[in-house]
Amino acid sequence: MAVDPENAEAVSGLDTAAQRAAVSGAAVNLKRAETELAHGQVGEAARFFARAAAGMPDDAAVHRKAADALVRAKGDLHKAAELARRAVALASDDAEARATLADVYLAMLSSWGTEIEGAGSWWADPKLAAHYDAVHAREDWR
Repeated sequence: MAVDPENAEAVSGLDTAAQRAAVSGAAVNLKRAETELAHGQVGEAARFFARAAAGMPDDAAVHRKAADALVRAKGDLHKAAELARRAVALASDDAEARATLADVYLAMLSSWGTEIEGAGSWWADPKLAAHYDAVHAREDWR
């Protein structure tokens, strides 16, 4: 069934239904996530923790666990950062939440280093290197 994106009432109803489904399935998803994690299936655990977090928007521990699992699974680090920031916002005194957010940022830095190393070959293109140098030489760049 398709929903007309111009129909605000239909879109709102769909959003409400999706939120209800997330809330009703949150406990099941949390249990499944913990089971997957116990069996070493970190990627699957991350997926179920993220679903549980969607249904438990005010549970800092679930958001922290989802972020941690995403980092350990080398998953979507932007999603992990979003989840970890939410955990810190919900429980600003929670050292584990803050440590998880730091872990996410460290994982991001690490992945950026890998991407930069892998992209090193673009410097071999003289046109790209010249463009880079020209842009960085401009006064308004600084």
